[in-house]
Amino acid sequence: MSEQERRALILQLCTGTSDAEQRATTLATITADMTPFEIGKLIEPGKALPVGDPNQEVLKVIHARKREMIEKECADLIEFIEPKHGLAAVGGHKHIKHELMAIAKNLKEGETTLTPMGLLAVGPMGSGKTFVIKAFLKEAGLSAVALKNFRSRWVGSTECCKRCCRVTARPARPAPRNC
Repeated sequence: MSEQERRALILQLCTGTSDAEQRATTLATITADMTPFEIGKLIEPGKALPVGDPNQEVLKVIHARKREMIEKECADLIEFIEPKHGLAAVGGHKHIKHELMAIAKNLKEGETTLTPMGLLAVGPMGSGKTFVIKAFLKEAGLSAVALKNFRSRWVGSTECCKRCCRVTARPARPAPRNC
């Protein structure tokens, strides 16, 4: 479904609201790779919006519903990681923390040309790799998923579960920025 089609669908669902045009434009970019049914479930036009900053509140609601739908669709094969601590909680590793803070800053500012395409944490067990990466996620404001045990004794089932996780978690990726 193209962005224009999603915008038209969302505009149709949001008819009667005061800022339907602006909401449709914003939500059309956020709902990439979602089906019309999922978009309808996500927006729920009959439900009242919370009070406060409408854009932030709507984005929080969409974020929570998107996660819910993805976890349910994957049949508990994936789990969203909610980091509790930032890089300030990491002891030592000054060089690594400095590099990760610079990457997080660039990501927050939208400077994707200055960020690496991926990160690889290498080291012995118990050296804090997972803790540091989770802290980086918190600093950068990123989401991550952890794959649970999706292996099966049946031929082809493992590959099917892995594909299901990959295809279903795809809408959780960040929305592309228009330059």
